[in-house]
Amino acid sequence: MWAHINDGQNLNGAHDSLIDAKAQSDVFLHPHFIPYVNKKESIQPIEEIFTKTTVREWKKEMEPTRPVHSPWIEISKEKDVRWSPTGDDVYTSSAGGGNVGPSSEMQEVIRSTDSLAAIFMFMVPLTFFTRVAQFTDKFCYKDWVIEKFGKDRDGDKKKRRHFVHVPAKQGRHTTPGRRHRADKEKKKYNITAGFVICWVAALILQGAHFGADKRSAGKLWRAQPYGISIPYLQNTMTRDAYIFM
Repeated sequence: MWAHINDGQNLNGAHDSLIDAKAQSDVFLHPHFIPYVNKKESIQPIEEIFTKTTVREWKKEMEPTRPVHSPWIEISKEKDVRWSPTGDDVYTSSAGGGNVGPSSEMQEVIRSTDSLAAIFMFMVPLTFFTRVAQFTDKFCYKDWVIEKFGKDRDGDKKKRRHFVHVPAKQGRHTTPGRRHRADKEKKKYNITAGFVICWVAALILQGAHFGADKRSAGKLWRAQPYGISIPYLQNTMTRDAYIFM
């Protein structure tokens, strides 16, 4: 490039640091180069034009298709594979039960109630929520853990911590630095089956209004226009309790 702007002259001493620095200065100060300094970007990446979701879908469609390897078979009209379960596994036989669909007990519950909650509790019984409450309470307030920080590829300490389960005692000695996961929380919650049911109900509300994004959880308690402020939810569970769970 230096030779081009200097009518084909030879750059004597090229690759010497001082000569190269002078050559670069000549290029940057040349009248042909100056008009291009501090110009706006003329190339816009495709990721900045379309949404990430659109780009991902395009990449899927543009991926080259590869034939499946042995022993698998590519399903086509010429090579179709039919499979059916054995007699012991067939659901519709005399040995396997009735036709596919809701059981007679499920049908009875649907006919006899006008509450969706009753149908939900029939499918997910109270015993399930009781066990979830027990395990959650144990996880938060009874298991002994120590805080650890991993390292990134450069060997530097990561900012985000993680917990490692440890025994309460190692021989006669207490494990140093041990604590419960929720010891540093501002409030201790009484985690019961009812508490878990209310939390699941709030999860369903959040999913219906805002999707599963964790950052949108507070909108259920925020006043309009930045949230929806549901009174019966606010009277059931605080925002901090919901986020904690």
